[in-house]
Amino acid sequence: NSPFDCAFCAGNYEYERSTDAVFLELSLPFMENIETQIALRYEDYGGQIGSELSPKIAMSWRPMDTLLVRGSFSQSFRAPNIAIIEEGLETNNLTFLDPFSNQAVRAGLLEPTIYNAEAERTYTLGGPAPYVGNEYADTYSAGFLWTPGGDLEGLSIGADFWRFEVTDRVLPEPPISALQPEIDNFNIAKADPGNYILNASISASSANPFEACDPNALATQYGVDSTERLACVVDPRTYVTDGIQRQATSTAGDLITLTLAAINAGVIKADGADVTASYRWDNDWGRFGVSLDYTHVRQYAITDVPGLEFGLLDSGVSDAAGTTGDGNLVRSLPDNKGHLTFNWSRDNHGITAINRHIGSYQDLAYDTAYASGTDFTRSLLSKTVDSYQTWDLQYNYTHDWSISRLGTSRFTVGVLDVFNEDLPYRESSSLHFDSSVFDGRGRRIYARVLMQL
Repeated sequence: NSPFDCAFCAGNYEYERSTDAVFLELSLPFMENIETQIALRYEDYGGQIGSELSPKIAMSWRPMDTLLVRGSFSQSFRAPNIAIIEEGLETNNLTFLDPFSNQAVRAGLLEPTIYNAEAERTYTLGGPAPYVGNEYADTYSAGFLWTPGGDLEGLSIGADFWRFEVTDRVLPEPPISALQPEIDNFNIAKADPGNYILNASISASSANPFEACDPNALATQYGVDSTERLACVVDPRTYVTDGIQRQATSTAGDLITLTLAAINAGVIKADGADVTASYRWDNDWGRFGVSLDYTHVRQYAITDVPGLEFGLLDSGVSDAAGTTGDGNLVRSLPDNKGHLTFNWSRDNHGITAINRHIGSYQDLAYDTAYASGTDFTRSLLSKTVDSYQTWDLQYNYTHDWSISRLGTSRFTVGVLDVFNEDLPYRESSSLHFDSSVFDGRGRRIYARVLMQL
């Protein structure tokens, strides 16, 4: 049951389903210094989803006391959200390539394909998807952890390299796919010369509404590429399709609403690396520590999605790593993120400072915003979203109560975004910053108490 509203989400729903699952795990010493993990998970959702068996195998090898090498492979699945099956996605508005925005298409002179389409903005409605299936993923990982001793005791360095291969993603139906029934109806209608009318007669102000014309006669008299032939279009009443609503009196084929149910489509191949490093030491001043966590996404490539022939937002880019994505199939995905942490503690006191960094990334909405913007808007646009970093600061005090039954209490106060850093400006966003990546609340102060009895 979700109380939140958002585009391309399923909200305000209340349904039930039952799932049975069994999980088996074996941890076996394969040979000296080598351990293995074998796991199986069986889940049964019943109905259209059915049952799945998901395996996992992992292995770790310690060639020396200070070095651990590890790797794993697993398969998994994710059942579609019950609200997507029963109810559908919420309303949204989007811009996409609509073949019927091209009058040459509506005149039957060009094929109704995405290659002959023009940009169209429309509202979308969700619809139930009773036959949508599961998503599947193969996951690979390999890495190491080095914890030397001697003069380097307290140092830890690790890295993990990972790859996900996801198939049959549960996605909102791409608009060009949802238009296919209308395209099929149009192709049937355009074959009959009796189904053509003058484009100008579609208008509500026309003196002769839906006035017939002969496309073959006009092509013979004026030529196939003539203005007169272009003005003779297939009667929109002959290819009206359920779930697709166009403005009845529009001479431009304006689309009002489009129903998008969820479908299984697309393959995602993503890989990257997580790197960690830390060092801890003690002296008369207390216990100190510094640690680094860094993630690099090398690729997040999306393929085999209908309507994605020209890439995300028709930008020619299908690898979302280091981009703003399209806000639908994938959200913004900075390819470099990390944080640096400093710790100090002595007796009952402790201080932590964290530097959080997000690298710059490409704004895929730039070209569309530039093409449709004013000179002033264009002056504010940027092809990249700038890098960003903040500092968090925290102090904690641990107190042991003299009355034993009160146990120990840990008091903490902290400040998030200490310097109230300005967010990277993004003109193409309605909030003028990328809300899927950055927190717009600025500096925040918090306090908490943890009691351990």
